[in-house]
Amino acid sequence: MRPELRQPTRLFGELPLLDWIASQVPHPRASLSGIMLVCVQHLLETTGSLIQTLLSLGLNPRNIHILGKSYSSNSSVEDRLLGLGANVVETGQQQHWGEYSTQLKEDVSRLWNRVAEGIEAQRPDALMVLDDGGFCIKGMPPCPMDLPVVGIEQTMSGLSLLDVPPPFPVIDVASSAAKQWIEPPMISETVLARLQSYRLPDSPIGVVGFGNIGKAMTQTLGRIQSPICVFDESPGPKGKSGTAVFCDSLGELYSKSATIFGCTGKDTLAGKEWWPKLIGEKLLISCSSQDLEFRSVLTSLNDGKHKIVSQQQLTSDVTVPLAQGKLRILRGGFPVNFDGSKESVPAADIQMTRGLLLGAILQAASLIENGQTKPFRTMLLPVLQRLVVSEWIQIRASRRTCFEPWLLNKFLQDDIEWIAANSGGAHQEAASERWATKVT
Repeated sequence: MRPELRQPTRLFGELPLLDWIASQVPHPRASLSGIMLVCVQHLLETTGSLIQTLLSLGLNPRNIHILGKSYSSNSSVEDRLLGLGANVVETGQQQHWGEYSTQLKEDVSRLWNRVAEGIEAQRPDALMVLDDGGFCIKGMPPCPMDLPVVGIEQTMSGLSLLDVPPPFPVIDVASSAAKQWIEPPMISETVLARLQSYRLPDSPIGVVGFGNIGKAMTQTLGRIQSPICVFDESPGPKGKSGTAVFCDSLGELYSKSATIFGCTGKDTLAGKEWWPKLIGEKLLISCSSQDLEFRSVLTSLNDGKHKIVSQQQLTSDVTVPLAQGKLRILRGGFPVNFDGSKESVPAADIQMTRGLLLGAILQAASLIENGQTKPFRTMLLPVLQRLVVSEWIQIRASRRTCFEPWLLNKFLQDDIEWIAANSGGAHQEAASERWATKVT
C-alpha cells in the first residue's frame, strides 16, 4: 500500500492530472525530502499547482528556490508561493529594449547566490534544476559540496543555448513527443484568443518559422483567413500546402503580409538591412519566448529617445517608425499569450505540460536515488509521456477532435517505440520498462 501523501496548506487549485500522477506514478519519496529544487519558471497559477503537488510528495518548501520571468509573472502567484514557504527571487528591471536575456542572466546569478546560501543552511542531498530557457542550467556555478545534480529543460531554445553540455544529466522535456505534438495547438488557439481585441488586417497574414508552433499557428489562423504566407529557413515544401503558401524569402513574406507572427525562437531580422525600408504598417506578434523574435527592431529604439521607465512600458505595445511606414510590436516583443494574467493557456489544457514536468521531476529523483548522474542528455521516459497524454485526454475528452486519430492512438495504444523515435535524448529502455511495471 502506498503511503498517504502529506497535505500542506493548499494555496493553489487542484489539477486532476497532477493529482492522478502523484497517486499512480512511482516516486522515490524519501529522496524528494532531501532534494533542493532550483527553478526558472513562468510564475503562473498552474506552476503553483505543480509546486503544491511536489510539497505533497515530500519536497521541503525551504528547499525550493524559484525565479520568475518579469514579462509573465503574476503577482498573486508569487505571493502565494512565498506563503507556501518557497524562496522566490525578485526579478530585476530591464534597462534596454530587446535585451531581456541580459537581465535574465543577472537574475539567474542572484538566484544561484541565494541557492548557495540555502545549501549552506539546509544541507540538501542533491540539486535538481527545473529550467525554462536554458539560462539557469547554463549559468550554474560549480556546485558546492559536490552534490549530485540533474537538470530538466522544457524549451527548444533552452536546449539550443546549452551548446556546451553541462557536467550532469539533463532530461529533455522540450523535444519529447508529447510536448512537440500535443502542446502546440493549445498555444496557437490561446494566442488567437488573446488577439480578439485586435482587428487583424485583411491582407495576408505571415508566419515566420514552420516548426511545431509555426505549423499549429498556421493551421489555427487558416480557420479564419486563407491563405497564410509562411517562411522557414530550413529547406522544405514550396508552393501551397493546405492554408499555407510558402515564400522564397523572409523579405517576400514581410512585403506581402501586414501581420507577422514570429514562431522561430530567434531574431530572424538580425543582419537584415531591408526592414527599415518596409512600406506601410506592419503588426508584429511574438509566439516564442523572451523578446527574441523582433530583437533587431527593438534594439533600434535604444538611441536615448525611448527611455524605459517601467516594466509596464516594456510589456506594452511599441511602435517603431520607418521612413515610409511603421512597425507595431505587440507587448514589447514578448509572447502575446503571457500578459500578466494567472495563466498563459487554459489550466485544463496546460496541465498536460505541467504533468510532463512532474513526470520529469520524478524521473530525475530516480536518477539521483540510483546514482545515475553522469553527464548525458536523456529522454523523458516514453512510458511517462504515454501515461500523461492518455490520462489527460480522458480528463479533456473534448480535445480529442483537435488531433488526428492516428496521433492520439500512438499514445493511447501504448506505441512506446513511436514515442521514443519522436523524442529527443538518450532512451533509457531498461528504466522505461521498470517504470511500466511499477505503475499501478
